[in-house]
Amino acid sequence: MSFPSIDAFYNYDLNVPNYISTFAGFDLPDSERYVQAKWQAWFDTHRDSINIKFNADAYKAWTNLADSLRDVSDTAQVARYEAFLVRFPGTSERRPNSRAS
Repeated sequence: MSFPSIDAFYNYDLNVPNYISTFAGFDLPDSERYVQAKWQAWFDTHRDSINIKFNADAYKAWTNLADSLRDVSDTAQVARYEAFLVRFPGTSERRPNSRAS
């Protein structure tokens, strides 16, 4: 696992921690998010339990959900969020809106 330099201005939304958190289904606290050693330690412990397909599907569904909420009533938005959380439990504990594309 390697971290190239992270350019917080030009490439902020497409940085390595966003990719890792999106496809690993986990995110470090803000204070540790850009610490390579913290990610490496987490990865060393969890590498065999990462469900990349599930996490990629959750990311795509989150993106679609976000796109579908424009001009929708608050009640409909809540219902869509709830349906998302039923389909992808645990996503509220990480940043489902992290970008990885």
